[in-house]
Amino acid sequence: MNQNDKRLLALVKSGLWKNEPLYDLFSGMNNEDWEVIFKQASIQGVMGIAYDGLFPWIDKIKVPQQLLLKWTANVDAMEKRYNKQYETLETLIAFYAKNNIKVLILKGIGLSMLYPYPFHREGGDIDIYLFDDFSKGNELIESVGIKFDKDKNVNPKHSVFYWKNIYVENHQWFLNWHGIFKKNKHIEFILRQEARVENCEKVMIGNQEAYVPSSAFNALYIMGHMASHMISSSIAVRHLCDWAVFLNKYYAEIDLQKIENVFVKTNLFKSYKIINNLILKHITLPDKINISYEEKFQKMEEIIWRKNISPPLDLKNDKKQNKANILFFKLLKLKERYRISILLNNRIFAFKMLLYTIGKKIVKIFTF
Repeated sequence: MNQNDKRLLALVKSGLWKNEPLYDLFSGMNNEDWEVIFKQASIQGVMGIAYDGLFPWIDKIKVPQQLLLKWTANVDAMEKRYNKQYETLETLIAFYAKNNIKVLILKGIGLSMLYPYPFHREGGDIDIYLFDDFSKGNELIESVGIKFDKDKNVNPKHSVFYWKNIYVENHQWFLNWHGIFKKNKHIEFILRQEARVENCEKVMIGNQEAYVPSSAFNALYIMGHMASHMISSSIAVRHLCDWAVFLNKYYAEIDLQKIENVFVKTNLFKSYKIINNLILKHITLPDKINISYEEKFQKMEEIIWRKNISPPLDLKNDKKQNKANILFFKLLKLKERYRISILLNNRIFAFKMLLYTIGKKIVKIFTF
C-alpha cells in the first residue's frame, strides 16, 4: 500500500471513530499528494467521511488552501444532494401512505443513519420495498403520469422510475437469484421472512413514518450486496465503511454464527471473511466487536485490495483517454472480474459469470 492510501485511510478512520490521526503520516506532503488523496476519496465514495476526519485537526495537518476550499465545496454539495434526496424520499413515502402502502427503506439513507454524520455518506439512488404492494406501487406511479425507465427495467428484481428527478428502485426481490446466482435464493428466502412489517424498525423521515430493516436482514443484505460488488470489481472503501458502522451499532444483537452458516451454503463465506479482514486491517473496529483477523484469507484479501479496491488511478477517471485505451481498460476489468470470480467461488462459476457479463454487454449494444 502506498503512502497516500495510508493517509486517506487514516482520515477515514478518524472520521468514523473520532480518533486522532498520526500526524507524522502527513509530514512532507506536497500539493500533488493532496490532489491524489482528494481524487481517491471521491473514487472510493468517502469524500465526506475523510473530510470529517481531517477538519478537526486542520491546525495540525497542513492542507493547501485551494484544495481545502475545493474539498469543502464538494462536501457542501454532497450535503445539499443528501437533503434533496431526503426530502424527495419524504414526499414519496407520503404519496404511498395516502394509498395505504408502507415503505421499507433499503441501503442509502437507511444506512446513512448509522454514520456519525448521515449527510456525509455518499449516496445515489433511493431503494425501497413496498412489502406485498410491489405491483400496486408501480400502478400508482404510472397513474400520475410517471414513466418507468425501460432501459433500466430489464432486471425483474426491481422497477425503476424517477421521482422529482431522483432515481428510484422499487424492489420486488432483494438479490439476483436466477441462473448463475441461484444459490442466492436461500438468502432471498430469509430476507423476505425478515422483511415482514413486524420485524422492521419504524423511523421518521421528516413527518412521514417509514421502516428500515432489522439488523438480521441488514447483516445478510449488506454482505450479499458487497459480495456482488466484489465479483464485479466495483467494491469501494465506502462499502467497507457500511459494514463497519453496521457492526458498531448492531454487533451485540446479531448472531454472527448463524449468519456465517448461511454464507457457507451460498458461496459467500470467502467474501465474508475477506471483507472482515479488509476492515480489520484498513478501517479497524471498536474493541467491543470480537471479530478476529484470519491469516488463511490474507492472500485473497491482499489480491482484492490491490486489484479491486485500490488499483492505481485508472483510465475510467481520465477523460483525456482515447477510445482504444478505454476499450483496453474495459477488457482488463473483465479479466479481473473473471480472476476474482475464480478466487471467491470456482472456475465453473467464474466461466458462467464471464458469459453472463459478456451477454449483458451484447444485449446492451443491440437493444435500441
